[in-house]
Amino acid sequence: MGTRTLGVDPGEKRIGLALSDEDGTIAHPYKTIDGARSRAAAAEAIAAEARANEVAAIVVGLPLRLDGTEGVAAIRARALASAIEKASGLDVVLWDERLTTAAADRVLREAHIRASARRAVVDRIAAALLLQSYIDSLATSRRETETWSEGDDERVVADPPLARDPRGRRGAGRARRRAR
Repeated sequence: MGTRTLGVDPGEKRIGLALSDEDGTIAHPYKTIDGARSRAAAAEAIAAEARANEVAAIVVGLPLRLDGTEGVAAIRARALASAIEKASGLDVVLWDERLTTAAADRVLREAHIRASARRAVVDRIAAALLLQSYIDSLATSRRETETWSEGDDERVVADPPLARDPRGRRGAGRARRRAR
């Protein structure tokens, strides 16, 4: 198996798929499959795509409500994830995907893509946003782990602090811009 990861944005009508690059660092929209078919058929189609692309893991979006609770869509996503795991034999991770479809639709609208064209790609882009979020979280946790050294009393900060003005305050640039 490879190091690629497959992202799945589950939907009732369409299921968006995204693939990471071979390094596992960047997510790309991949394809859309029919979500109206049976759960087993959809899971088998996703498992076939995973095999064809030498995927090592699958990330399925868990559409939580804004308050963090699970509704009907989350229950369906859990059932699909379980079916995908059974069909593929791969590890399946459920990942919070709140508002990824809305974000993907907003990006497409801002790019002045017609509604009919948006419907064709919005699920793939939502899957890519979901997968990139997952990839970024892995990179962040990896970076945090690498900054610890055994026996260190302090944690080494991997990211530089925010720029400050000479008096130690943040946002000095705003004050200069206002003064002009």
